[in-house]
Parts: sequence; structure tokens; C-alpha cells
Amino acid sequence: MPLPPLGRIGITVMSVLYGLGALVIFKEHSKDFLATPARLGTVAALALGLIVVAFALPRRPPGGGSGGRVPPPWAAGCGAVVLLGAHQLSTPGWGGLALNVAALALAGGSLLRWSGRAGWGAAHVLAVCGAALVVNAALSFVVEPLGDASPVLKYGANAALMATVLLLLGWARLRLRPHLARPSGETGAAPDAARGRGAERVRETPHG
Repeated sequence: MPLPPLGRIGITVMSVLYGLGALVIFKEHSKDFLATPARLGTVAALALGLIVVAFALPRRPPGGGSGGRVPPPWAAGCGAVVLLGAHQLSTPGWGGLALNVAALALAGGSLLRWSGRAGWGAAHVLAVCGAALVVNAALSFVVEPLGDASPVLKYGANAALMATVLLLLGWARLRLRPHLARPSGETGAAPDAARGRGAERVRETPHG
């Protein structure tokens, strides 16, 4: 099974960093309350199950599916921001749970449907994945920091995080330009074949 562009080393490093961050948050928020072992085990089992399903699903190359309309990348990104924001800002209780499930179901269903169509490309993938980074960076402005951080330090760090995310996404978008400008279905072998045919015609032309 092909791995994402990060490769094995990148996926391993990101997994370790995410685990360390989760451990810090867990220790901070479990000082006053700790769920029962049964609840913790259920959440862990669900998380591991979703990870296994994500890696077990067959990978489809962008733009390699069936026909059908897809939204432009900017619309897909804005929609992802709205749905992920609803997911992150849902309040405790049954109403918040319903909103959370509806937002994630709509997001997942839309991605599953659109990503299988020929018009879905790398720019759509970047827009949707970048939406998650933008939402989390924006939420840092309204989340209480760990420890006793001054407002200047807190909002300065939040602004630096948002600027880093936007610069990273802008750099990634620039990296996509050559691929987006290339006509669909064009490969590197096509120009070579054309040049080869041209050379054959030159050799076959009689010189007078």
C-alpha cells in the first residue's frame, strides 16, 4: 500500500509528536477529573479502530475517478472550515453531540463522494487539509493557555502560529502550480515521444 507523501519516517515523527502533545493535554485536564477505565478503554479502542480503517481503505489518486461536478478548491476549503469549526465548537450535551455528529458525517460523506470524481485534484486536497490547520490555529486565540502566560505572550504565540500555518499553506500552493498548469493526462513520456517522431521525420527527409 503506498504511503502518504510524508513517508514512513514522516508519519512516525508526526505520530510521536501528536502522542506527546496528547499526553501533555491529558495530564493537564486530568488533574481534577479522570474518566473511568472503561470509558478510557472504549475511546482508545474506537480511536485505534478508526486508524486501522483509515489505513485499510484503498487509496484513490486525485482526479482518477468517475465523472461528475466537484466544487472549486476554495469552496471545498471554506466548507471544511465551517464544518470543522462546528465540530470543534460544539457544546457539551445532547445538542452539541448531535451537531458534532452531523458536521463530521456531512464532511466525511462529501469528501467520500467528491474525491472519487475526476475533477477532484491536489488543490482540493490541500484546501481541505489546510482548513483543519486554519481552524485549529484560529481556535488557539479563544482557548485558555496552559500555565500562567501573559496576554502578550499568549496572543503573540497564537499570531505566530497562524502566520506559520498561512505561510506553509501558501508555500504548498506555490508548489502545486506546475502540476495544476499541466494538462490532464499529460505525462513526461509524451514530449519525449513527440521529439522522437520529429527526429525520425528529419532523418527521413532527403537532403538536396
